[in-house]
Amino acid sequence: MGHACPIDVNTTLKDFGLSPIPQPLPIWWSPVVWKAHENLANQIWNLYNKGELPAQGMDSLKDCFVEPISDVRLSQAINDRFLQGSLSEIKKINPKKFDVLSQKYRIENMAFRVLDGAGLDHKEAKAVLSDLPAGFNIETRTLFFNISNVSRSEWNVIFIHEMGHFIDPIEDHIEAFNNPKTVHQIDLISANNTIESLSVDDGRIIDEWLMHGLNIGLLAEWRVWNFTVDYLSNATNYTFGPRSKWLQPLLKMNILDRKMKIFAILDNNIPDPTTERFSDGVIPKRLKQIRIKLRNKILSGDLQNLQR
Repeated sequence: MGHACPIDVNTTLKDFGLSPIPQPLPIWWSPVVWKAHENLANQIWNLYNKGELPAQGMDSLKDCFVEPISDVRLSQAINDRFLQGSLSEIKKINPKKFDVLSQKYRIENMAFRVLDGAGLDHKEAKAVLSDLPAGFNIETRTLFFNISNVSRSEWNVIFIHEMGHFIDPIEDHIEAFNNPKTVHQIDLISANNTIESLSVDDGRIIDEWLMHGLNIGLLAEWRVWNFTVDYLSNATNYTFGPRSKWLQPLLKMNILDRKMKIFAILDNNIPDPTTERFSDGVIPKRLKQIRIKLRNKILSGDLQNLQR
């Protein structure tokens, strides 16, 4: 049995001349259908903003639509509406910062997908989101949001954070970390050495490779959470949701203390990988050594010369 439809689809259909729907559809209907899509997407955004979208999320709307309303163009209209609505919301939080980001990174053109229910079966979405409320696919440079797992009170903070990943330049680190020749060299060094027998040159090769990995993982999260808090730093009256309340005390800190505190939190919550070449031998042991040095350096307030 379907859910009750919270959207006035019939009115929308009549407003745009889509009721009754002729078959087959005339070519001239395309722009008319798009207008209907925009109207429906706007209703969904408004429902979400007011906290009135049913607990089942957009999956609860599946009974609302009939062809040609229920197709990929509606999904695109929803994505566009949520992106533009989100950008409008975060601009209010920090207008000056927003204008800089808009000019430098063209954030209005970010690839953005709102998913829930069946949409999470999408292979790319599964890989990016897992159990997370949102995520950023580095390869396709797409932001994914699981609308069923992001409350309205958390949306802006999570959106700002994922936008931070969009503007964080890690492509060179990804290329270096995944370079087949370098990975093969790393495997050879690891197979033929213990942590004690590593030469200075071999140690340097492994350390540089591991730092590229940290710049994709732990250090990327550190940079982006610093960006997130910095963006929110002037929002003195901002109401944080339960997931993001840990950020609130950071707004009162000076920049150096804030950066050290964020690193300490992330360092304590992001474990080393334990699979494949990180399961045993030289690589995981060397990584532990690097993280200790990095931890001591950052938590002592020395933020100079950190590889990016």
